[in-house]
Amino acid sequence: MTTTAGVLALTSAEIQRVLEIEERTFPHPWTWADFEWLSQEECSLKLGLWQGENLVGYVIGTIGASVFHLANLAVDVPCQRQGSGGRLLRTALDRATELRCRSCRLEVRRSNRAALYLYQKSGFAVDGVRRRFYTKPVEDAWLLSRPLPAEPEPQPIMVYG
Repeated sequence: MTTTAGVLALTSAEIQRVLEIEERTFPHPWTWADFEWLSQEECSLKLGLWQGENLVGYVIGTIGASVFHLANLAVDVPCQRQGSGGRLLRTALDRATELRCRSCRLEVRRSNRAALYLYQKSGFAVDGVRRRFYTKPVEDAWLLSRPLPAEPEPQPIMVYG
């Protein structure tokens, strides 16, 4: 059990916690098998945002041919609109940069205004559309991407006292 705060790598043993957030957050959540399959991928990036012993958000994706494909990002409902999604996204992009990725790509529901705002604010641009990509309800997906820097972005220094 994790007892810390911050963004840390997720293990396969934490899939149940991820799934609980997924089910509270999305109308058509991923299944256990979806997460388990992706977590077994050798080139996957799996990060969780912890507050004490509570997992409050996660980001998961794959890396291939210098591209990070962000497959899923979610923040638990009580913790939304507090900067957690941005923190997860920044950390994932920094880790992908460290792994020599040069771009990030993702799909997002056209109706997901909060996610679109987050991605736009983070430098993503619309590249296209995938018609009827989502089910329950059927909806198009925006294809978004952004280049990644050659080096991770510097993190602010926390001064206490």
